[in-house]
Amino acid sequence: MQNEADSRELLHSGDAANITNIKVGELPDTSFDVGIIDMPDKQKQEVYTHDFSKSGNMAIFGTSKVGKSTAATNAILSLAAKNSPNTLNMYIVDFGNTALFGLKDLPQVADYISFDDTEKFRKLRNILSDEISTRKKKFAHSNVTNLEMYNASGSEIMPAIVVVIDNYDVIKEIDYDLENYFTQLTRDGVGVGIYTLVTATRANAMKYAVLNNFGARICNFMSDQSEVVSLIGRSEYKLSDVKGRALVSKDNVYLMQEFLPADISDAVNYRNRINEMVAAITASHTERAKAIPMLPEKLELYDLLQRKDNNRGIALGLDSEDVSVKYIPDASPFLIVGATGTGKTNMLRVIYNQVKSENVFLVDSRSEDFYDVAGELNDKYLSKESEIDEFMGSLGTLIEEREKLYENSGKTMKSKDFYAKLEPAYLLIDDVTRLSQMKGIEVARNVSIFEAAIMTGIYIVATIDGRQGYTTNSILKIIKNTVDGIILGNPQSQQVFNISGGKLKTAADLGFIYSGGSMNSVKIPLIEN
Repeated sequence: MQNEADSRELLHSGDAANITNIKVGELPDTSFDVGIIDMPDKQKQEVYTHDFSKSGNMAIFGTSKVGKSTAATNAILSLAAKNSPNTLNMYIVDFGNTALFGLKDLPQVADYISFDDTEKFRKLRNILSDEISTRKKKFAHSNVTNLEMYNASGSEIMPAIVVVIDNYDVIKEIDYDLENYFTQLTRDGVGVGIYTLVTATRANAMKYAVLNNFGARICNFMSDQSEVVSLIGRSEYKLSDVKGRALVSKDNVYLMQEFLPADISDAVNYRNRINEMVAAITASHTERAKAIPMLPEKLELYDLLQRKDNNRGIALGLDSEDVSVKYIPDASPFLIVGATGTGKTNMLRVIYNQVKSENVFLVDSRSEDFYDVAGELNDKYLSKESEIDEFMGSLGTLIEEREKLYENSGKTMKSKDFYAKLEPAYLLIDDVTRLSQMKGIEVARNVSIFEAAIMTGIYIVATIDGRQGYTTNSILKIIKNTVDGIILGNPQSQQVFNISGGKLKTAADLGFIYSGGSMNSVKIPLIEN
């Protein structure tokens, strides 16, 4: 091969160096120029190009500071220059020295994950598994076997996905069982247009079942020559620790000098040049690849209401997995379940703030946390036993009005559907157990009012201590006769809903929406009184 100085002059002919002159196609282009191969037996040099769609996954091996991350940078920039976010999405998993951090703003890069981003990394794995499953079904439905055929079928343009993992060696440190996941990803992903590019320092960084799924392997300098042999076979060439010098298998094992995305002789200039290229690519696209949805550190009620669809009803919080808004189910009653200090009143306040302009009846707890709205509600506010008759009388009057409207409607539809079309009305109860123990509340008339409230479409939301089991109290029986609620605190410590499964992550601002036997974790806004 040419001497080092000469070879470096050739590096700047790579795609990444001419970023603004590269045409962006309408279909995924998963090829990029890796470097220049010296082929003495054929008396020529040629550019070594890797195409994920034809050659599958790529692994770059080498000791520290021999150019692995630089090669990965070249790959990412080259692919980004050729593709729009509609044809290529990339995920950068940077477990090295953050050498790929400067690429996170590329519009084709859906997300950047560092070693400390454990939750984001977990979500990425789930996203990729779901995407593989979805793509397999779409391919089967269209009777095609690969991404190129699917995109040619005219169904839609499905983007290629490239997952870049810098310093794969760390995977075993995170969780040894993760190798099983990557065995499946690197095996099944290629067939549906999801490819993996990794860098690693040792041949044993990945187990053989994973390594076997990498059709293209590049070896930069490695201290142990036997590792090079095990990865790409024997070669008559000896590697030096020149940055970017590598061995690659192409009919034979040849020496290669990898392309650089920019001159690396000056670190500051290199960083600036990378930033310029990222900016140039970004300026060429108005859209971005969809990022991994992550919950905000703190959720304000205002933020939740900004995200909600006003046609969907009452928002409870953000789904912990996909960060979509989760709404209160249509069925009533709805229980807010939890032990003391788990945030039941806060959750009720979140709901109240969304319905306060409607017809609301509110039963306060012993601590009267809703006393600030008592003046607005007048006889529709209850906190003391002496107020029961007036409160229940007002509620009973509303029920009668709704019943008369249905009687006079000609009953052309089911009563449930009719009441659903009426002006919304709500009965909010903070500590339904205390209410059920108030003197005079359990008389037959009041019990009938609670039953009629449900029948006439008055939506009941009540907080309850989840540790309370079976009860003979008529009011509690009516309220607890539901399959919908939100559990605050540890779901296993409550007896209202039957929860199975292992230990769940709990926090002051996390809840578990339980509906019809299924459960979703949600982040709840905390309201400061």
